[in-house]
Amino acid sequence: MSLVSQAADDLRRKIAPNSLCLHRFTAQSDFEAFQRNHDWNGWGAWKPDPQLTERTFTPDEVAQQQAYLRKRQAI
Repeated sequence: MSLVSQAADDLRRKIAPNSLCLHRFTAQSDFEAFQRNHDWNGWGAWKPDPQLTERTFTPDEVAQQQAYLRKRQAI
């Protein structure tokens, strides 16, 4: 699981060049993303460490990821 970006795609290709995208989802925050990943994998409820603070994605981050998805799909 990773953010949608050129840097994330480059790192994924470097670490696991034969990897495949099996599932996609959107989330408004990092905690929601972790829970959606747990749901998809059948791992039940995700319980954050009490010291962690939930981070909501900014409208600018959402726009950047959506723009990158459009660019990636056009290739």
